[in-house]
Amino acid sequence: MSPVRRRQMRPAPHWILPLVLGGLLAVSCIAWLLWGRQATPQLPQTAAASPVQLCDRTPGQILRLTVDNPYDEPYTLLQGQDGWQMEGEDGFVFRKAALEDMLQNCAGLTADDTLGDLKEHPEWQLMNFGLEEGCVRVTAEFTDDTSMTFRIGDGVPGEIPGRYMLLEGDSHIYITGTDVYEAYTYTCMGLHDVTDPALNGSLIDRIAFSGSDPFVMERRTDGWYMTEPLAYPLADDAVSRLLNRLEGLRFAQYMGSREKTDLSALGLDPARRTVTLDIAESILTGYDDKDQPTDQAVLPAYQLTFELGNTENDV
Repeated sequence: MSPVRRRQMRPAPHWILPLVLGGLLAVSCIAWLLWGRQATPQLPQTAAASPVQLCDRTPGQILRLTVDNPYDEPYTLLQGQDGWQMEGEDGFVFRKAALEDMLQNCAGLTADDTLGDLKEHPEWQLMNFGLEEGCVRVTAEFTDDTSMTFRIGDGVPGEIPGRYMLLEGDSHIYITGTDVYEAYTYTCMGLHDVTDPALNGSLIDRIAFSGSDPFVMERRTDGWYMTEPLAYPLADDAVSRLLNRLEGLRFAQYMGSREKTDLSALGLDPARRTVTLDIAESILTGYDDKDQPTDQAVLPAYQLTFELGNTENDV
């Protein structure tokens, strides 16, 4: 028999395998893109907000501003020859920034967007937006004998904070910023200016606590000591923390004059605790516009007493 010649298989070129794999990968990518386009619906574009100017005046054109919010009885601000006054509160001193916010927001009242028209949506009720009785309601009376009343209600769901707003006499529901809402949530006394003590811890030489857990502490040449009810050296770190807290003391809100306030209801008649500070003599120096000293005045030593009453919320 003749020998059978077997044909030897030649090895495939090295470039074949990468080419095949690349082709398969390209086909897979195209199929995935086509499937993704069919599976993902085209989402509508979000409509841009359209601000609406509801009032275009100046604060000087506001004659009266009446605020009714859930946190206090209604109160009225009056513009007179000597500036703004609180009706029924002689000598009322306003927090300047708070007063300016109220006047500016009212004079240039602007809605960030329009939600819709109540006439076109009979299913809408004011209670759905927190615009019924009990919401924030502001009435402005102007120097030309016209007036405007607007309401601010619940927060608008969504990523961008906002509040529903209604201009009385206008059937539209608007959306306004939370800053406009916050400008009219002050209580009457919350608008009163407060003067902080501005204490300097390095000038405090003695602190006396009376009432519950009474004790007295004094500064000496070698540090602070408790002197009553017993004599004992005090830890420098603990005293430093106390002095820092006294330096940072701020009054949260004015509550009223002593004569017009029920002190016993506030835990101040008698006070639950009293803190008395002895402030050392100091020198006050005046400087010119080039930071050069111009004059000095000696401030005599004095005593400052704080009477502490009941807890009010977290303050």
